Amino acid sequence: MREVPGSELLVAALAYAARGWRVFPCRAGGKEPCKADGFFEHGCRDATSDPDRVRALWRRWPSANVGLACGPDSGVWVLDSDIDAAKGKDGEATLGRLVAEHGALPETLRQLTPSGGIHRIFANPVGLDVRNSSQKRLGNGLDTRGEGGYILAPPSIHPNGGRYAWATDAEVPIAEAPAWLLAMLLDAPAPKVGRPAPPSTDSMPAYARKALDDEAQRVRGTQPGGQNDALNSAAFSLGQLVGGGALPRSLVEQHLTAAALAWTHDPKKDRWTIAQIERRVKDGIDAGMAQPRGVPEPSPSTRGSMTRRGDRLGPRDRRPAVSEAAAHAGRAVWGGRSPIDGTPADGYLRALGIEVRSLGQSLASLGYAEVDYLHAAAKGEPPRVIGRWPCLVAGLAGDQRRVVAVHVVYLDAADPTRAATIAAPETGEILPARRTIGAIHGASVRLGPAGASMVLASGIETALAVRMVRPHDPVWSAITLDNLRHVVLPPECRAVTLAVNGKGARDARIARHVEAAGSAQAAGGRGVRTMWVPSLVSSAAGSAGAR
Repeated sequence: MREVPGSELLVAALAYAARGWRVFPCRAGGKEPCKADGFFEHGCRDATSDPDRVRALWRRWPSANVGLACGPDSGVWVLDSDIDAAKGKDGEATLGRLVAEHGALPETLRQLTPSGGIHRIFANPVGLDVRNSSQKRLGNGLDTRGEGGYILAPPSIHPNGGRYAWATDAEVPIAEAPAWLLAMLLDAPAPKVGRPAPPSTDSMPAYARKALDDEAQRVRGTQPGGQNDALNSAAFSLGQLVGGGALPRSLVEQHLTAAALAWTHDPKKDRWTIAQIERRVKDGIDAGMAQPRGVPEPSPSTRGSMTRRGDRLGPRDRRPAVSEAAAHAGRAVWGGRSPIDGTPADGYLRALGIEVRSLGQSLASLGYAEVDYLHAAAKGEPPRVIGRWPCLVAGLAGDQRRVVAVHVVYLDAADPTRAATIAAPETGEILPARRTIGAIHGASVRLGPAGASMVLASGIETALAVRMVRPHDPVWSAITLDNLRHVVLPPECRAVTLAVNGKGARDARIARHVEAAGSAQAAGGRGVRTMWVPSLVSSAAGSAGAR
């Protein structure tokens, strides 16, 4: 029996748009996007979450199927498991083998396709783009739909006459994909023949080239018993140069891995595996990049002998590297996060009245990690680690949707419902319990995809408080008051509400920041208003600017 389309398609499209998903009309009973010159011309690229636009589209095509655009703007990507005996496809069997090898998939929203396949909906990883891929990446019958791709959503009608349907309750929370699956999708495909050529060292500073050669030689010659420390130390030292822009990370990874593969055994373990070596190299480089250093300036006696520009990093060369190094440091912390549910960060948010399980897709921007606290005893001295604390972390994405910074709330280890009290060891000075690591300027924590009307909050707690009471509104956080005016909102945003901690409503300094932010955001032709949010954070939770 062939299904007959009706008003349920518009109802569904509006419901999806209310979740922040971008939708668009597809031909009735088909998969091709509808098209009308001057009205709707570009299919998936013109998808929208604006309810007025959705109604206009379905007035034009009342029987249209509901296309769901995937990618960062909708906040979701799709794992498509195709089953087609005639073509020899069995995505579920392939997925079963992957799960057996790497680990289970989390429960998430799923839909059944009339052709027998299954679509698993995952939260789009913050700052990363999952691309459309064919089965060449994951295996027989497994495809993905990400940036630039789309699926038909229930209750759309398949060309065979059947309807798409949810296999779970439509309100089931959308989970993040496990790290192993994202790694398979985001890593570059392996070359078919041979090995890739290592990056060229021709343009590298002489100091950096020598440091790379020396560290690799030292690792290669280390005897059993000291190999772990040697590899960690070398990776950290070279990672600092990577963070400073003097060495390419891929070259450091190749040299250190090759050097360590020369080891034949370790007294505590029968044999080093490639996976163990790669993990230690990665962790060491990540830690080094969090404390970047540049190439030393040549002394006056040697300055004249340096005949190539590549041998020295001048001021113009170093400035971009510092910003990128900061972004690398933030991404290193972000990459080590774990899901927030059941962690001390969960307890901290619950104490503020924020229920983690109700946040849905917003959880993709949050995480839990244990983070070192760096502090310099005096101006000009290098910072050193004064302790490690449990932390709530939030990823800030830039205009390319890539994480460029991470906001860290250090929590009291004994009572994680409170922010930590951190004292400088030398003076006893109380240090900020909130820090942002990376390049924050213009970036934001994105608690959901963009929309025509958005909320831009100051601190992360304020943003989460708004998200609790306005679950269908796109809410982004600038983290700081000053950054409110620098955050780049998408072109489709025509109205923005600036949400600021209510305890600053009578503070002249805060009022000036809010006024400047309003002027900056209104300059783009947007309507702007201000909302003062009741304070959630007690004075005991620590102070570090606006929340």
